Amino acid sequence: MQQRSRRRATRAQGPAAGEVGSTAPQQTETAEEPQSTAAPTASPAPTAAPAPAPAPVEETAKIERPSLVKASTATTADSTPAASTPADSATAAPAGAGPDLPPSRPRVRTLVGAGGALLLVLALAAATVLLLRATTSAEDDARREAFVQTARQGVLNLTNIRHQTAAEDVQNLLDGSSGTFAEEFGAGKDSYIQVVQQAQVDSAGTIEASALERLDDNTGVVLVASSAKVSNSSSPQPEDRSYRLRVTVVDDGGRMTVSKVDFVP
Repeated sequence: MQQRSRRRATRAQGPAAGEVGSTAPQQTETAEEPQSTAAPTASPAPTAAPAPAPAPVEETAKIERPSLVKASTATTADSTPAASTPADSATAAPAGAGPDLPPSRPRVRTLVGAGGALLLVLALAAATVLLLRATTSAEDDARREAFVQTARQGVLNLTNIRHQTAAEDVQNLLDGSSGTFAEEFGAGKDSYIQVVQQAQVDSAGTIEASALERLDDNTGVVLVASSAKVSNSSSPQPEDRSYRLRVTVVDDGGRMTVSKVDFVP
């Protein structure tokens, strides 16, 4: 019992002085290892003989370098855009987000064809308008000329008469007349023919000038300057005569006739 009590007292008091001295260095080594590993850059507390521990630093550096390499590699991989295919770009990029791409050749050909067709239509339309204007202008000019020629022919029929053919000449004049002139001249034609035959009147007339003064829907007024050489039984030598006439011409369903003749002083 006493021995057991001594052992218990000894354990309660702690290890002997010799045991404490032998175990202390082991606790110091064990404490230094975590300090060098956990904080390699921190300097140890000043001691009488500091012992540098490069091995743990190298080991730490060796352990930390792979992590740095991995981090830089990851950063480079993240910063470098992955190569994308046309299909990915078409799917990912929203409409109007990227730069405008040149149109494809089929589209350009379609636009060029449409533009050419439009220009052709416009050219045909312009040509049609010009042709219609030219046709209308030509028709108007021809119609004006027809009024002028009818007036000129009427004056020639009036100023050209021979006593040998008086009846035929008067009838020719009446065939190209209408309206007031036909009525007045037709009423006195017999007397006129008789005077021409008895006096042996001969007249040869020519047209000096003519111009259209006015043109309405179916009526045109023409100014005619005429001259004639007139002879009769009392004056066999032909004499020059000059006439200025205002001739009214009417268009009756495409048939133009002289409807009135006025002498202009």
